[in-house]
Amino acid sequence: AAISSSSTSTSSRRDLCSRFSISRTSFWLCARNGARVSSSPPTSAATRQSTLLAWQIYTPDPAKFGPGPYPTVLDYSGYEPATTFFDGIKGTFLNQGYAVAGVNVRGTGCSGGKFDYFEPVEWQDGYDAIEFLGTAKRPDGAPLTNGDIAMVGKSYPGITPVFVAPMQPPHLRAIVPGAFFSDSYRDVGYPGGIQNVVFTAGWSF
Repeated sequence: AAISSSSTSTSSRRDLCSRFSISRTSFWLCARNGARVSSSPPTSAATRQSTLLAWQIYTPDPAKFGPGPYPTVLDYSGYEPATTFFDGIKGTFLNQGYAVAGVNVRGTGCSGGKFDYFEPVEWQDGYDAIEFLGTAKRPDGAPLTNGDIAMVGKSYPGITPVFVAPMQPPHLRAIVPGAFFSDSYRDVGYPGGIQNVVFTAGWSF
């Protein structure tokens, strides 16, 4: 797909912010060096349905791991990975030389759109996010990643890979799901035939 970009920078945060367009999907991305830059407000990604999703990516310390591009792990969930990564994956993977990206599913955190439990459009958004990470370039023309993307996490970010992977994004190399399920009705909504009121109510606010 054709890729175009425009960029702005905010030197006080050392951010490198760009808008990339891949086919019909546009992403606002802010690349930050995880070893030097603290968390800041998330950027936005527009899906093919033009819904804005909150987004961030951190890269490892280039003094230790070289200038990149880097293989990348993606936390894709409703737990606000656009601002705070779940279960310590940011430090774990940055310290191993991986970039770490996070995107909030639609209707959660600062993402726009309507939230519904594990709806098919969530899977499509995940496909687009992976292909963006695998093909986008920085404003200086350097690849954003090395094209090898994995989805990681447990609970919500462990469930999304199970749904996104069957769509076969070309740049998805692996999934490492934990605490996941395969049947949202049997395993979450009505385990043992009894309505899980707590789960439903918690995600309805």
